[in-house]
Amino acid sequence: VRKFEQTRSKVVSVLGSHDGSMVATSAMRQGKMSAEGTLRDSSGTRLVTLAGGVDQFEAFSRDGARILGVRTGAFVDYDIVGLWDTRTGVLVHSDRATSPAVFSPNGRRFVAARAGDSAKVWEVDKQDSAKWKPLAELSTDARLVSIKFAPSGNRIATVDSLGKVVL
Repeated sequence: VRKFEQTRSKVVSVLGSHDGSMVATSAMRQGKMSAEGTLRDSSGTRLVTLAGGVDQFEAFSRDGARILGVRTGAFVDYDIVGLWDTRTGVLVHSDRATSPAVFSPNGRRFVAARAGDSAKVWEVDKQDSAKWKPLAELSTDARLVSIKFAPSGNRIATVDSLGKVVL
């Protein structure tokens, strides 16, 4: 068991990488409207601070190169899902979306729920995120509460707030 030293910030989200080499923490600083996202190694040493802030972490890519997180609508009336590079802390892509958000098993795609009753599938291989376009948009009958990729990465299962499962 390791105890990481924190400043006077309140940790609101934590997520471990698949291989256990990194821990992401999101902490609210007094007087700030959004949380600061930090990546640490397994000993607790700070590796990088994520640009733009993040309130809740959703998923590491399988290889640990990227992380998905949500920034809630503190300044605007919608949430933003962000994709960060874990080596640099740079925000690579963001979109109006919310939790849940997940990576495909190979880390080349991610799905993020939209406010309301849909989700977008994105490809993350492309170098220029300004040119990214969603691969698909999934529609449901109500707000999504869970999204999972099949182990092959070829199918997506969703569950909405009414309990309806869609493949």
